[in-house]
Amino acid sequence: MTDTEKALEKLLSDPLLYRVEVPAPISPPPRGCFAILDRPIPHSESPLALTSENAVSLRTILILFGKETDREARIYTQALPADEQEIVETHMREVLGDLVQIPGKIIEQQPVSRIRSMVECRYFLPPEKFVKDRNALKKLLNDYYATTFTETWLSLPLGLLDGHTPSEAAKESKYTIPLLAIIQTIELWMEEDENNDVLQNLRSRLGLPTWETITITESSDDDPLTVLDAHPVWRWYRFDVTKLSTEVLAGGLQIALGMKEIRATIRFAHELLNRPMDSMEFPVRIMAFEALISLSQESGEFEEALLWIERAKNESAAQHVPDAAWCLHEIMLRLIQGEIETAHNVIQYVATKYRNDATVMQALQELFVRLGMLNPDGTPSAATLRAQAETAQPPEKQAIWTPDGNASTSSAASSKLWVPD
Repeated sequence: MTDTEKALEKLLSDPLLYRVEVPAPISPPPRGCFAILDRPIPHSESPLALTSENAVSLRTILILFGKETDREARIYTQALPADEQEIVETHMREVLGDLVQIPGKIIEQQPVSRIRSMVECRYFLPPEKFVKDRNALKKLLNDYYATTFTETWLSLPLGLLDGHTPSEAAKESKYTIPLLAIIQTIELWMEEDENNDVLQNLRSRLGLPTWETITITESSDDDPLTVLDAHPVWRWYRFDVTKLSTEVLAGGLQIALGMKEIRATIRFAHELLNRPMDSMEFPVRIMAFEALISLSQESGEFEEALLWIERAKNESAAQHVPDAAWCLHEIMLRLIQGEIETAHNVIQYVATKYRNDATVMQALQELFVRLGMLNPDGTPSAATLRAQAETAQPPEKQAIWTPDGNASTSSAASSKLWVPD
């Protein structure tokens, strides 16, 4: 790289590049990080409704580094399938021209599954451009999968099928098991119940057996969980859960959580929470709530997670169970969504109600460490001090919480836990 500043200027002006945060901490920090898109982001003064016509896809991430003592300025991109790599390299040559003097080299080469790359639909949704509509996003993904796997994938030659396409292999019985195995793998990679219709349609088009709901009968065995042993855990989401006892559901949920089988976890947890509170021990419901809150948060369904938290709080109150754990979940979610005032109110509630509970106070402090607001030793992080310095109110006048539970107006650096106003 001959001129980092000029390269940065060109990257910033290109319509197919969108500046983003660095995916992970890097030292020394790069000069810029960009998402390389398949088409320009639509221009609009107001947020757009998300559709297949205006959705933009991410090709890869590009990171620009400046010159260092022992290294020249350089650009890195994430690994790509060969055809995508050629597209990206051609475009970067057009953008940067002779600013890049030395051809790039592959640092680490690993096989890339073409099917996996097809499953990993990478729609890029800048928050200021598109309406945040989770239903629209789900529909977009379903439409993408329907097009990709009931059209494109059927005509893709595969090594596991001896170079035949799925459509060709379906005509020979010796490929039935490999085809079913591939579809099962795709299903696991998708991890979305909404795509079951797509995969069912795919099985039908290939003349393969379609799956049906599994109804099982519990035996009089001493261990009721033996009823689950007849089926692999990845099939459990197909059970008619209404026919299973609460004991089997609770045990199955614990196993599904341990095995990270998301679909079975969701089905078992939902069924448990659909049943009366007095039909099970309350810790079972706590486990179900924890599972659904965590999975909703991981999938970006923040409003759904907050609804589960609210219900968990209500049930905990009815059972005279402390709500601290649910409040900690809520603090995290509120901060993620930028609802600073609401998060602050919940923090103050926890700090006041549980001020004498060392376990809760320690959990609250650990939450702030995870959020980057505190250092592990309990002192304010650099980001927190920076935020304080940027506010109109001097840091020494900020309200802070200290381990003895008293609000103080001493220097923030002397506090074990800082709570933003």
